[in-house]
Amino acid sequence: MRCENCQAEITFPMALRQAMPHRFRCMKCGARYRVRAPRLGLFFLGIAAAFAALVYQFTLGMAAHGPSFILPFLVVAAGVWLVFEFLLHRHITRSGQLTPLEGRTAGGEEDEGT
Repeated sequence: MRCENCQAEITFPMALRQAMPHRFRCMKCGARYRVRAPRLGLFFLGIAAAFAALVYQFTLGMAAHGPSFILPFLVVAAGVWLVFEFLLHRHITRSGQLTPLEGRTAGGEEDEGT
């Protein structure tokens, strides 16, 4: 998948820097897009379920091991997050499409319509 303005390849590190997974801003030219992909809602539901499981595991681990459980938990949570990000990026690049956001120029300013 490439940016329509500058034809820059959308890479996984570029996708990691995005604040919202359903919006995309090209790091090269600044063009803004909305990401559309089939079954994208299922990914968000899976992320929510994984987050709930991690919170539950954190409460159990803290009760059993105390503060020494924090570092191993954070390592596992970061790994889960990276796996979800990679799967989401792969799904979007294979079956998604970028739709330019209306009223935005490549610099990110509002378009005056002139």
